[in-house]
Amino acid sequence: METSPQLAVVWRLAQLDLFMLPDRDSIAAFTEADLAEWLLGSDGAWAPPRPQRRLAQLVLSIPTSAPVRFRIPTGVLVSGATAPGDVDALVAAPGEEAHAVAFECKPVKVKAATFATGRPNRFPELEHGAGQANALHALGLHRTYLLVAVAIDGRERPGNWLDRGLSAQLQRAIYGSLPLDLLHPGVGLVVAEGVQPSGKSVYLAAGVGLPIIREAMPQVQPPALTAAIRRMFTREVVSNHDS
Repeated sequence: METSPQLAVVWRLAQLDLFMLPDRDSIAAFTEADLAEWLLGSDGAWAPPRPQRRLAQLVLSIPTSAPVRFRIPTGVLVSGATAPGDVDALVAAPGEEAHAVAFECKPVKVKAATFATGRPNRFPELEHGAGQANALHALGLHRTYLLVAVAIDGRERPGNWLDRGLSAQLQRAIYGSLPLDLLHPGVGLVVAEGVQPSGKSVYLAAGVGLPIIREAMPQVQPPALTAAIRRMFTREVVSNHDS
């Protein structure tokens, strides 16, 4: 699948940024929670946004001021709700909780050996992720995305840094397996390609591509859900100030 020229430009520019955070292992060893935090998280209230977070804000129209919370039990948002179990990431700007953006994150791991086999792992989880994203949408969240996080360990790939992402074969395999047909029409689908191009941690140097396969369709969020999101974000802010 070809990305648009605009996204290709964003990809090239993002690859040149440095992420100044502690060392980590291969990006292909990250869990889905690690990948969601790496893409959407921050280094503190006073730190500048990470390059990958800035890219997500630009591509997904997320307000710069919007904080993010991870792995929120659905019962915290809607009393009695059990599906899908939790929200992998929830973004809501202060005063704009009625326009919350939710993400169900599913990883696809591309290890060094995967470039030889041409067969990434975790494909079956994408179908499960579609069901979970549909359940998030059913809760009434304003916008919901299935975020397919492709973790690419390109350290052993030949060529320069810009050539160490997905091969054409892997790109066809991954994008051809996206469960778009299983998603509710209102649920969006976005792919995050995180590339580790060298022996440095992805918290020091990495490439990021963020093609949108389908935009999420906004829906009117129930007032009770908006109030629960506001309470959750406010409670965490107060707790942080008290500690």
